[in-house]
Formats: sequence, structure tokens, C-alpha cells
Amino acid sequence: MTKKLTALLGFHNLMDLVLAYEVLKIQGYNPAKASTPAEMIALAKEKEFDAYHWDVNFGNPGSIDISFSENFWPLIRDRYKLGQIKALASTATQEAIEIAKKKAFPVKINNKF
Repeated sequence: MTKKLTALLGFHNLMDLVLAYEVLKIQGYNPAKASTPAEMIALAKEKEFDAYHWDVNFGNPGSIDISFSENFWPLIRDRYKLGQIKALASTATQEAIEIAKKKAFPVKINNKF
């Protein structure tokens, strides 16, 4: 029997969270949802997931404040660089995307791994 892949999602926009959850379920993942930055960090420390997808400015909607990503990324960066997990930070705020790219986060304007 094949192990079901797991994913951890964190978005402040409920529609984005639900959409990402449903898409990942269709792709065969067993996703977990975090509705706050603190919850996402706690879940990531508690369990290793196969994939992580979050809003680059989680907790600061519409802003260029990416402090959550700066705190979260070190928790998963090494496993990402070793190719052990998938990770994607996304947002609709272009300026936040540019800041995140400069910090070498895996970031896109869309929501595809």
C-alpha cells in the first residue's frame, strides 16, 4: 500500500485555504489546514509533511510584511534543498513576491507546485 502524501497549508484568506485544500486532495494529498501563523508553525514543528503551501505574507493580508515566511522558512528549508519536500509560498501582492524572491523563498504569484 502506498503512503498517502501529506501537506500543510496556511492562508489568511479562507477561500484560498479551501481551494488549496481541495486541489491537494484531488492530487492525492492528505492536507492539514492552519488558519493562523502560530498554528502553522506549531503543526510544522509537531509533524513533518511532504508539502507546504502558504501565503508569503500570512497574517498580514495585502501587505509586504513577510515576517511569517522569514520565521517559517528555516523550519523546512533544509528538507526542501535536499529535495525531500515540496514547498511554495504564494500571494497576490507582487511587491511581497519580489521581497520573498530576494530571500530565496520558493515563491510564485500562482498556486501551483
